[in-house]
Amino acid sequence: MVNNSIVVIKTERLDLRRMRPDDLAPLMDFLSDPLTMIHYPRPWDRAKVQRWIERAIQSYELCGFGMFAVVLRETGEVIGDCGFTTQEVEGRMETELGYHMARRYWHSGYGAEAACACRDYAFRMLGLPRLISLILPLNLPSRRVAEKVGMTIEAETMFHGARHYVYSIASEFGKTNLSTSLLGRVC
Repeated sequence: MVNNSIVVIKTERLDLRRMRPDDLAPLMDFLSDPLTMIHYPRPWDRAKVQRWIERAIQSYELCGFGMFAVVLRETGEVIGDCGFTTQEVEGRMETELGYHMARRYWHSGYGAEAACACRDYAFRMLGLPRLISLILPLNLPSRRVAEKVGMTIEAETMFHGARHYVYSIASEFGKTNLSTSLLGRVC
């Protein structure tokens, strides 16, 4: 069994670690918040957040990556999530960089700090050739984070019944690596 308490990524102010079942309460704090989840069809209920955690844990085992709990090092509090999911976009499997931050931590730079660290981890440690983010056009805060990561709009697509921008960034660290074989998997 993998130890989910180990920090995978450290930034100046944050620790990103694998999610674990006892993250349910802190993740519910923001994933069930109507304002935080305004760009989703609805805030998530307890069962959806529990499935989110289970999906992340399964993804670590199947793919070697997933969504991470974002922990504010100063307090030890889980303030968000950031990391990777696989998505089918226009018939291709893509690795998506996603992020959510608790509303009380918006405008602090934590979202961009975590997302930039995940970008670097994806390219340098996982050897992924590219990342995408699927973002609704009206979700300006998420679009700003994607742009701070270095992503640009490459296309528009329908995703879960709504028009999304496909933001993308390619790795500058070579096109082939053992980890690129993960891209074809459904994680």
